[in-house]
Amino acid sequence: MTKRLQSITSKLPAVVALCLLILLWQFLCQSGAVPAYMLPSPVQVIKALVTDLPTILKHASVTLQEAFYGLCIGVGLAFVMATLMDHFQILNKALYPILIITQTIPTIAIAPLLVLWMGFYMAPKITLVVITTFFPITVGLLDGYKSVDKDSIDLMRAMGATKIQIFFHVKFPTALPQFFSGLKISASYAVVGAVISEWLGGFEGLGVYMTRVSKAYAFDKMFAVIIFIVIILSVLGMTSCNEEKLEVLPFHLDKKSYEVMLMGWNDIPITNGSGILSVTTEDKEIVSVSCITLGNDGVTAVLRITGLEKGNINLIVKDDVTNETERISVKVTDSYLVYSVDESKHPSLPNGMIMYLINNEAKDCYFFTYNYIKHEVYSDFITKGSYSFSVEKNSDPNLSYETLPYLTLTYKTDENDILTDENVPAKEHKFNLIGSSALTYTAINKFLGVDWDELAKTHSLRSESIVTFMKMQEDGTNYLLHGEITQFPQIPEGILK
Repeated sequence: MTKRLQSITSKLPAVVALCLLILLWQFLCQSGAVPAYMLPSPVQVIKALVTDLPTILKHASVTLQEAFYGLCIGVGLAFVMATLMDHFQILNKALYPILIITQTIPTIAIAPLLVLWMGFYMAPKITLVVITTFFPITVGLLDGYKSVDKDSIDLMRAMGATKIQIFFHVKFPTALPQFFSGLKISASYAVVGAVISEWLGGFEGLGVYMTRVSKAYAFDKMFAVIIFIVIILSVLGMTSCNEEKLEVLPFHLDKKSYEVMLMGWNDIPITNGSGILSVTTEDKEIVSVSCITLGNDGVTAVLRITGLEKGNINLIVKDDVTNETERISVKVTDSYLVYSVDESKHPSLPNGMIMYLINNEAKDCYFFTYNYIKHEVYSDFITKGSYSFSVEKNSDPNLSYETLPYLTLTYKTDENDILTDENVPAKEHKFNLIGSSALTYTAINKFLGVDWDELAKTHSLRSESIVTFMKMQEDGTNYLLHGEITQFPQIPEGILK
């Protein structure tokens, strides 16, 4: 009991200091000393964290995957490299200075290059985590190998031990404390590296979430995700292994049916249960399913369902600890891309408008309003139209492009040029896409099946930004739209066939 009390009391100064800091923060916000638009109060941050927790968890599952995969690869490479450098001194002398020099390169400078080389999915994020975590573990292992008692090695040699036996029985066990010290550092670096890489490009993850809420000036949500990363993932995650085993409650899913688009995914939160799940599917060609165990109270796991082929399928979800099962149905719909309008003075497509470009035979386009405060799409669409992409020869002498890419939207408007669903003729609106990022053209090609080969000669003239933004200017007008093209948010269920 004495040791327990000492452990608790030793943390009291830090807890008291933290409480005083939070109280000072709340006082400054309430008194008006700091404007609310600059610094939200702790109460606002906590409310944002509670209300937006499912969204944060969804993005966190992606970030944690990237961090885990990168950390595992980084540990493996570090072990091999440190062992080789310890065995071959010439290799140690040649590579150790290079390892030190590489640490002077800022991570933020490497991330854009990785995204440009590898795309905007998980590969560049994992690579950056590998680069970030490789050094601390390598150096830790090298220091551990060097700290081995030479007398112990001499004794092993005198007893006829081989180099491999000396390594496994003397060197490696001696290096384990330094290895775990490096592993602790690398584990935190892995999460930080994954988040930084997500700032610069991607569809999901805590870094993407932070970028989106910052653009919406939702500083309460920004602080909430920062607190989530710093406190929940770091502190609670490290201490959870010491907590007493709790009673496992029956797991629960919010719904019995879900939708996922072709080539996309849907993350389904699992409430309660052990978090250790197995899934049985009728047809592995329609969907693939993976389970991410979170191990926290409330949402214990996330099922990631990826659409491989259009169709309907039933899944049996089983908790491997409690042996409970749930049956859910999944519909794989047409693939689509989402265009969220961030900056616009266009009367039909103002700020906060979201367009869903569907990859079907009719080339349907749905127009929704997006609630930036709640970060959700209103369930009823404003109107339905159609779209088409085209490439035309340039007739404007002021432009150096030989060919120009266009997006033609056909939709209904009223007398004030406002979107409407009334029984009126639809009109075509032709938008020039020059100035959009190169990744945008790649995404349109993959998810909407648009062949941009005819634009290859103008590729060098496009913006090489690693952000999937899309600029649109309607022909014959000064209406300029700027927004981001992604796969999220998902279109409300029940709309697509």
